[in-house]
Amino acid sequence: MARLLEVYDEMIKEAELAKMAEEVQVMFAKYAEEAESLLAKEYGKDFDVNDIESLARGLMERDSDTIEEQEKVAEYDAIGREFANRLAETIKTAGVLDPTLKAVKGVVEHVGRKGSLAAMLNPKAAVGIAAGALGAAGLAGRMSKGDK
Repeated sequence: MARLLEVYDEMIKEAELAKMAEEVQVMFAKYAEEAESLLAKEYGKDFDVNDIESLARGLMERDSDTIEEQEKVAEYDAIGREFANRLAETIKTAGVLDPTLKAVKGVVEHVGRKGSLAAMLNPKAAVGIAAGALGAAGLAGRMSKGDK
């Protein structure tokens, strides 16, 4: 009975691998069509199968890199927004004086607006903007208490 279960599990794994392989083939065929079209526009009929395959792989890598970068940007954006929200909540609950709250609230709102754009241009910039908001909050808090 145990052997029968092992055979069944192996058949399921093989079926899953076959399905994945088929999906990859379909996807690669689409990239190959695009590559062939681009090569035909550029070189007419002066290219071969190796050129199509090479360009298709390059297009796949480009798209994969783009998706990876978009995921990183989304992650940095979420981190920046979470930081700004927590900072705003901390300021609200800390009982900071009104002028300080207004000043820091402006910085936090600026982070919320600029954080997304900065993250798209340079993900590290979103973290820098958020860190700047924290510094501004600390400075505003010290200034409101008369500290220097």
